[in-house]
Amino acid sequence: MADWRWELFADDMLNGLPKAGAAEVERLANEIAVRESMVFQEGADYTGPGPGVRTESRGLLMLRHLPLVNRTVH
Repeated sequence: MADWRWELFADDMLNGLPKAGAAEVERLANEIAVRESMVFQEGADYTGPGPGVRTESRGLLMLRHLPLVNRTVH
């Protein structure tokens, strides 16, 4: 399984959200990272096209995210 994680685009993106909202963003982002790690299992060996911007919705929460397939070897 590839080593996937999520990162905020900017450190202040969750400022102003209630704690429950920020926790839900983190939960959904972790879920997305786990799923993408299963879709792009090859990680650095992946040679296909990038998946592009995606949207996930759960209840009142909607996240737009850009999965970046790591093509570099660490």
